[in-house]
Amino acid sequence: MTKSQSFRPLAAVEKKNQSIQLVNTINIAKAIEQLENSEASAQSIFIGTVPSMSGSFEVKKLFFESYEQMAIKEMAKISDVALSEFNLKKVILWHCLSTKVVGETVVFVGTCSTHRADAIAATKYIIDTLKEMVPIWKKEYFKNGSIWANAHP
Repeated sequence: MTKSQSFRPLAAVEKKNQSIQLVNTINIAKAIEQLENSEASAQSIFIGTVPSMSGSFEVKKLFFESYEQMAIKEMAKISDVALSEFNLKKVILWHCLSTKVVGETVVFVGTCSTHRADAIAATKYIIDTLKEMVPIWKKEYFKNGSIWANAHP
């Protein structure tokens, strides 16, 4: 896979005020650039990465897979709700579906609004709802084995 192919979305919903993507790799600089909006004075960003520990176990890598068609639809629904409920100007919601090692980015949530409280609350709503509702599955790999964790719908 070439570098340009690694940034190509596996599935996406792109609108003027939304970028929803399932990807192999997240380009944080590109995501932040897409989040910029001259009508907004506040941006909130959540970046989820692979941790070095899960409980008392040392993490070697994580593998993410999904029912892509359903996941992208659910992610778009979450974004739509956030846009209307929190008075947002833009939402960026990207999640990786691939193998990631410790420290690598797995999910990017960015929101912008005219008020910081709305942007911050929306970002929390989006990541919490994503983890609860979107069919993305995570397999954790350790030195002595692996497990499927955090079952999604």
